[in-house]
Amino acid sequence: MNIPAEHYAHERAFGRPTVGIALFIAFAFISVPPILLFGSWLSRQQSREAIDRFDQEASMRAESIEEAVSEYIRLKQEVLNITAGTLSVMPLWHKDELQDITDAQIKSSASFDSFYVGNPQGISLVFAPSYRADGSRTQSRVDYSDRDYYKRLHQTKRVALGNIKLGRQSKVVNVHIAVPIYQDLDLKEKGSLRGFITGGIKTQLIEQVMSRMIKGSDNLRAILVEVDQRVVADSDQEVPIFTKLPESSIYATKCHDSKGSIESLDLKRSLVRAICREISIESLRWTLWVSTPKERITADANRSISFTTKIALFLLF
Repeated sequence: MNIPAEHYAHERAFGRPTVGIALFIAFAFISVPPILLFGSWLSRQQSREAIDRFDQEASMRAESIEEAVSEYIRLKQEVLNITAGTLSVMPLWHKDELQDITDAQIKSSASFDSFYVGNPQGISLVFAPSYRADGSRTQSRVDYSDRDYYKRLHQTKRVALGNIKLGRQSKVVNVHIAVPIYQDLDLKEKGSLRGFITGGIKTQLIEQVMSRMIKGSDNLRAILVEVDQRVVADSDQEVPIFTKLPESSIYATKCHDSKGSIESLDLKRSLVRAICREISIESLRWTLWVSTPKERITADANRSISFTTKIALFLLF
C-alpha cells in the first residue's frame, strides 16, 4: 500500500515538535528542584549575612550611644561638682546669695531643668529657677528626703543619681544628680555633710543625644529603659518618656548578655531583632536596646527565594 506523501508532511509538521515539547517538559521538571534548592540555600545564606551585619552595626551603635549618654551626664555632673565646691568654701550661706548663684547657673546651662540646694536632712534651702516659664514662683523648704538619690547620698556621702522622676515643682520628667557639699573639701567623705546640690537633667535632651547617635543608621531604633521598665528615651520618639513598658515587650525583658542578640515582639507585636547593653553611671542602671524589624533584615533573602520560585513556576507553566 502506498502511503501518501501528505502523511509524511503531517508527521514532519506535528510529530517531531511533540517529542521536543516532551523533552522540554522533562527538562523543566528535572531543573526545578535544583533551582528551588539553590534559591533556598541563597536565601539562608543572605539571611545569615544580613543578621551578622545587623548584629555588628547594632553593637557598634549601642556602644556609641552608651559613651555619648554617659559622657553627657558626666559633664552635667561636673557642673554640679564645681558649684558644690564653690558653695563649700562660702563662710556663710545666705538664702539670697544661694538663690542668685543657682539662678545664674540655670541660666548659663540650659540643659538643666532645675537646681536646688538642700541641707543634710534633705530639705531644700533654695530652688532655681526662682520663677518657672509660666510665671509661677518656685518654693524652698520642700522635703526631698524620700527621694532615692538623697537616700544614697546621705548613706554614702558620694554623688548619687536617681531614677527618672516627675519633678515636684517643675512637673517635668528629669534625671536627678545629687552632689554632696562637704564641710571640709580636703576630708570629703571623712568629714560631715554641709548639704547637697541637686540638678534635674531634662530627659528630652538625653533622647536628643541618643537620636543623633542613631541618625543615618539603616532602620535602627534605640530605646533606653530603667530598672522598673520605664522609658528614659526613645530615638523614634514614639513611646513617651516615663511610660512603663508591658512585660510582653522585648524592651522590658532583662538583658542577660550585652554581646548577644535576641528576637522577640516589640510594642506593636511585631517580630524584631535586638542588641541589649547594660549602662552603669554612678548608681544608675539602665538598659539600652538597639533593634530593627526582622522582616527588614531578611528582605533581600525573601526577594531571592521569591525570584527563584518565580523562575521555577515559569519553567513549569
